[in-house]
Amino acid sequence: MWEIEKKPLTSLTPLTRWKPLGADTSVPISSSMDVSLRWSGPPRTSKRMVESVQKVAAPPHRGLAREQVTLLVDGREQRLEVVRQNRIHGQQAYWLCPRCSTLRSHLYVLDCTLACRCCHKLDYRSRHTLHPAVLRVAKLRRRLGAAPGLLSPLPPRHPRWSRAYYARLVGELAVLEAALAARLHDTVLAVERRRPKP
Repeated sequence: MWEIEKKPLTSLTPLTRWKPLGADTSVPISSSMDVSLRWSGPPRTSKRMVESVQKVAAPPHRGLAREQVTLLVDGREQRLEVVRQNRIHGQQAYWLCPRCSTLRSHLYVLDCTLACRCCHKLDYRSRHTLHPAVLRVAKLRRRLGAAPGLLSPLPPRHPRWSRAYYARLVGELAVLEAALAARLHDTVLAVERRRPKP
């Protein structure tokens, strides 16, 4: 039997201190989360994000092939099974999800229950945000005072801006827009290849 250091978690820090103890021990985990770790901006989906839910880190990689751990989540004990698989240079440990019984590196605390990302229907924020190049192009176009459309005309240089500054912004915008246009072209070609031919 293993126990994590007895102290409540208030952030998404990994659980790294494990101690072998007797069978009657439990691990306190708080389901509350530090507000500073939440991401800002409106979500583009109704799903909850992994980044906004408390995560239980992977179990220690050394130990028995199978063992049980008791966790205390908001005052309720929950038993979890740790499964270790042999690898070339040692072992790799996984949690056995209490709901779907699949091996998972991390479990999440949501509504006082522990489960994997799939069972809690959690999603990654990166799947619902725009490509960084798109965001950078929009920011550069705003700074230049240009229309927001891709490859739309640029206004003349502002009289108070240096020629070097304006040239640097326009050069960066040209490189990013060329990359986005090439990416869009590749996407259109891929869609046309998938379309059934008459």
